[in-house]
Amino acid sequence: MSAEDTTTIVPPRNGVSRRFITVLFAVLVGVGAVIGGGYYINSLPYEKTDDAFIEGDVIAISPQVSGQVLKVLVETNQKVDAGDLLVIIDPEYYEERLAHQKASIELMQTRKRTAKSNVELVRMTSEARLQQVKAELGEARAGLEEARAQVEAAEAEAVRAELDFTRHQREDESIFTQREKDLASSLVQVARAELAKSHKQVTAAEAAIEAAMGRLADAKLGPQRMRVRESEVEQYSAQVEVERAALKRIELDLGHTRIYAPTAGRVTRKSVDEGEQVRVGQVLMAIVPKEVWVEANFRETQLTHMRVGQTVEIRVDMYRGRIFMGHIESIQAGTGARFSLFPPQNATGNYVKVIQRLPVKILFDEPPEDELLLVPGMSVVPKVRVR
Repeated sequence: MSAEDTTTIVPPRNGVSRRFITVLFAVLVGVGAVIGGGYYINSLPYEKTDDAFIEGDVIAISPQVSGQVLKVLVETNQKVDAGDLLVIIDPEYYEERLAHQKASIELMQTRKRTAKSNVELVRMTSEARLQQVKAELGEARAGLEEARAQVEAAEAEAVRAELDFTRHQREDESIFTQREKDLASSLVQVARAELAKSHKQVTAAEAAIEAAMGRLADAKLGPQRMRVRESEVEQYSAQVEVERAALKRIELDLGHTRIYAPTAGRVTRKSVDEGEQVRVGQVLMAIVPKEVWVEANFRETQLTHMRVGQTVEIRVDMYRGRIFMGHIESIQAGTGARFSLFPPQNATGNYVKVIQRLPVKILFDEPPEDELLLVPGMSVVPKVRVR
């Protein structure tokens, strides 16, 4: 056997090995206690949750008029500024309506001017006709008086002729010749004819007065006719205003054929192409603005010391090495379950108590840089200093 084969290996002493293991264990326990204790102490003034997400406005873009899409000027995920043109709808139909409405307004304005001219014409003719009819009535009354005077004269003449004729008849034939008697008889006939004629003239004069009174009553209706004409002017004026309102509506519709971005942001969910027929209210795309916030759903047991304005450390899962600072803006006045589509009815069936969560809105102290992608739906972990 060689010398190496005859060498005896001496095992370590058990006491030294156990002492080393004990010391190592004690050191590890001490380090763990220090780290755990520090973590526990540091976590005492904070409340955090992983049930939190980036939130932001999602503005739906919808047309206010229907028609065929001529152009779509943006693409999905494209950045746009407020006022950028997004979509153009064929304006031909609305331009035709606009031209027709302008012609209708011009027609109504022409009718209004004609109605105004009629008012002035009725005013002038009414006054002149009233004066004329009054003069005609005066002449008719004078004619009646003259006719009545002629009746009286004719009656007197008829009485005289009758007396002469009677005297000729009673006297002896030696006094009046037959020719004189015939003349007296003819004079009686003439007087009677004149009396009948005078009566007819009186009747005609009375009829003329009645006719003049009718024309006078009609002439006195001039103010009423003028009011009717004035009401026509008012009617056409109202129609002009109605047509102008319709014109404004058509002008608005024509303007709505060009859809602009209401705010700056990114285009998402674009669902419209050129040549497509769109209707009012149809969602064509959405714009997500740059401004975002955090909605954190804390358990109700975590809200005991939570207040508006408290400082928040925000860690975004996408940027693990980055801490964003923010503050609590508001706490919702109600749990998430209470505002759900089907709120729980705790008064029915068996009741199981479940710790509820309340949404807390957290704002960033400074807007994130433009190159950072912070969009609605991203997961975050907020840490609120409550003490």
